[in-house]
Amino acid sequence: MGAQAVPHGYLNRRSKVNLPITSGIVGAGRILLSAGVATVSVVALTIYFLVAVPGVRDLWLLLIARSRRERVALSKGLPVGVATADFVAYRFLEDCLLNPRVLKHTVKAPR
Repeated sequence: MGAQAVPHGYLNRRSKVNLPITSGIVGAGRILLSAGVATVSVVALTIYFLVAVPGVRDLWLLLIARSRRERVALSKGLPVGVATADFVAYRFLEDCLLNPRVLKHTVKAPR
């Protein structure tokens, strides 16, 4: 068969071009794709659970007699409502203001 137009081994060689920009673009694309899939997953599950909550709540309430169901604290009277509001305020102050300052001195956390 005659002469070859392509030199022997030319098609079998690998390219020696190794540009860092190509791996950077691919890496950035992977990060963007991963973030996009994670965002869509979280949004879809959030919407699903928000739609399903009333049905699940109603199902559980059917299992409890109406006379034994716990009422909301504010509907039980003013003293209980005030105590509940005080407790919520206390927990906020402790968790958001006091604990971070105390733990800053007792726990050596990496920055």
